[in-house]
Amino acid sequence: MHVNKSRLGGILLPIEETHITNCEECAYEHQILNCLIKDAEKIELTTPPMSDWLAIKARIEKKKKRNQTSIGQVLFGVAASTFFLAAGWLLWSNYHLQSQLEQVILANQYLELELEQEQSPTFRQATLLTEISGVEYKLYHSKSEKEKLMLLKAREKLMKKIVEQQKEAHHEFSI
Repeated sequence: MHVNKSRLGGILLPIEETHITNCEECAYEHQILNCLIKDAEKIELTTPPMSDWLAIKARIEKKKKRNQTSIGQVLFGVAASTFFLAAGWLLWSNYHLQSQLEQVILANQYLELELEQEQSPTFRQATLLTEISGVEYKLYHSKSEKEKLMLLKAREKLMKKIVEQQKEAHHEFSI
């Protein structure tokens, strides 16, 4: 069995020394390691100039700064994300409100067509028609789309009442 190579450069036991004298391979490796140890002791240690160390330190700090995210970048990212979420919500809300307005307008147009078929309104229908004209006046002067949507729904309910009254049996006098 050969000598452990990590022990070849140091102090050997008597059994290891006898093995080295008998084994050419271990003797060769022992001799090479002893030469390397002697040559390493002759080498003078030199320190590089301070400018080299400063250049290395500057390069390391530059890489650290490049890899770090600043608070400004994080805040900018949060602000951009919030803006896009708000813009998306506003667009969706506007689209939803627009589709509701279109549905209510179509329903009102359909009811108006049904009302035009009846020529002589009853007294109750006439009072409902005056209420409808009041709602239309408010609708004309309203500014927000939500208010317009609410008024159009109220107008639709009143017109449905008129249409229902037209379909009922005529037991009132016409005007």
